[in-house]
Amino acid sequence: MKKSIIGSGIYMLDKIVKRSYPEWPKMRPFTEDSVIEEVGGTCGNVMCILSWLGWDAMPQVCLDESEEGFKMKSDLISYGCDPRFVTNSPDGGTTILRCTHKKNPDGSPSVSFRAGSPGGSRFPKRHFLRVKDEAPAFLGKLEEAPGVYFFDDPAAGHRLIAKELREKGALVYFEPSNISTNADMDAVKVSDIVKFSGENIPDCSFTEVFDDKLFIQTLGADGLRFCLRHGDWVKVPPVHCDNVVDWEGAGDWTTSAFLTHIASLDMPFTEMKEEDIKEALQVAQIVAAQSVCFLSSKGMIHEASKQKDGDIRAIMNRKEIRSNFSDSAVTFVPSIEEAETEKSGAYSDGILLLDRDAEVEDDIQQMHLILRSGSPVNMEDFYRWFGAFDDDSRFERMVTALGKDR
Repeated sequence: MKKSIIGSGIYMLDKIVKRSYPEWPKMRPFTEDSVIEEVGGTCGNVMCILSWLGWDAMPQVCLDESEEGFKMKSDLISYGCDPRFVTNSPDGGTTILRCTHKKNPDGSPSVSFRAGSPGGSRFPKRHFLRVKDEAPAFLGKLEEAPGVYFFDDPAAGHRLIAKELREKGALVYFEPSNISTNADMDAVKVSDIVKFSGENIPDCSFTEVFDDKLFIQTLGADGLRFCLRHGDWVKVPPVHCDNVVDWEGAGDWTTSAFLTHIASLDMPFTEMKEEDIKEALQVAQIVAAQSVCFLSSKGMIHEASKQKDGDIRAIMNRKEIRSNFSDSAVTFVPSIEEAETEKSGAYSDGILLLDRDAEVEDDIQQMHLILRSGSPVNMEDFYRWFGAFDDDSRFERMVTALGKDR
């Protein structure tokens, strides 16, 4: 599968605000500081993350000519997206989403959201390609189909694009916010993969009429489950993380990591088996768990950009990193040959052992135990074990997801 993607749907300008309480536990007075203002929304996040992961990401969005609209285009470019299908015009639309991070009276964290558009309007403003003229014109300009077409709104123009690109060999990935209309079902019909939230869509009965798709239902703290081509639902357990800072964007990292992994398999989606999908979703769960350790949906990228070298091998050549799972240093030590280990059939990271006969879930659990412990490990061998040095780099740049300089 080509690592190229076109994404149509929800793009927003996210305004991240942190509320502080100088006289806590008093709820008032409080102060608010705007800490991040950048392009977001489900489709916007997926395009930016995939671009950072090495994809040719082509957002398709019609923005207005406001300051915020031009900033969103600039942000997409700054993340490496190809802006050929990003327009700013008087009839375009720009949505602003204010996300306020605050505390509940019991001290637990919470986030409130308020959507609007430039000029102070409290109503979101979007423009999707019209099915009668704009969507066909867009398709006519495409020289070739991308590897993936992603959309998260069942607008008629998106459904037309999905249908046409699917017929030309693109993998179509749909993320609905609800399944309640004929348009929603028509969007499912023209898709290959449908990922949805169990909180928003708890009833999965709509999936029973399709036998050619992959359905993924996220379950929050309970992980997720999937159903491939009318098979049984398969549960994928969550990856525990104690250092939760911001859970917004975790689903977008799940999507991006999943797509990156299945692209590395170098096989048609129609030939993928349950074990391929399960492995890809386990990888995605790891990445999603790490993404919540940082503020904002793309906070993990912001942290990586602070590194002197963004390349995975360059970062791994450093002599010390700190685990995101603890404040302990993870120290590089020389590799120990497999023949020198005391345990037959085990792989040594220098101090701790990973059991090659264990199931994937056990491997992942062992990985997290190692990173939490802060014990000395040979990181090059460690990441090679988990596929970081495959030719297609299944875990591209994921050293920044599993550990970071402090």
